[in-house]
Amino acid sequence: MLSIYQIILLITICHTVYSATYFGLPKRQTDCSNGTCVDYCDIGIKKIKLLPNSYFDNGCSRMWCNEDFSTYIESCGKSSLDQCTIILNDHKLPYPDCCNKICVTFWNLN
Repeated sequence: MLSIYQIILLITICHTVYSATYFGLPKRQTDCSNGTCVDYCDIGIKKIKLLPNSYFDNGCSRMWCNEDFSTYIESCGKSSLDQCTIILNDHKLPYPDCCNKICVTFWNLN
């Protein structure tokens, strides 16, 4: 029988065709600075205190804190269009609408 981590890994591998993902093992932190102790996920990227079963949009990515304090980060995958040399994200839009929105074309002058 597959564990929950193996199932999540399989889902992540299947999902990476369309996006870039990261799954982190549980890393529970406790903050008692305001007199009441609160458990949260340590994402390791910023000092963001995500409570279990919540998410935070950061630029063109989304970070989740799962019930078991594991983390899941999803961002835009690579995309290609024939007429575009590179495709950029539009950071003015929220995730996932920001993904692969700006087509940049470099003309060959030869």
